[in-house]
Amino acid sequence: MRPRFDLQETSEGVVLTAFTPGLRKEELNVEVVETDNAPVLIIAGESNSTVTKSDDQSEGTVAGTVIPFQAKYAKFERRIRIPQNVDRESVKADYQDGMLTVTMSRKALPAPQKQKVLIH
Repeated sequence: MRPRFDLQETSEGVVLTAFTPGLRKEELNVEVVETDNAPVLIIAGESNSTVTKSDDQSEGTVAGTVIPFQAKYAKFERRIRIPQNVDRESVKADYQDGMLTVTMSRKALPAPQKQKVLIH
């Protein structure tokens, strides 16, 4: 599975959308991990489901019997470096109709500190 990702910067922060059809919310995992260089957003999903024929579609089967006819396995993991000025506590995820939306608010970065260096 290779979901399509879109990352947009807005005036309020960063919005990531991922199109993940066929996955349930319980099959997705979203994490923010601190690394040496920058924080990373990790989005992973895994689905191992069996699609079955319903009883009324199965010809010649005993009532109540379910016959699987297709097994589907999908797994992905995507790591996305996020800007330093994203507030990690503000990261929120929403999943509806196969579309994962992750919103991250900006925080003010401290002003860079200057230090005068004496010349000898």
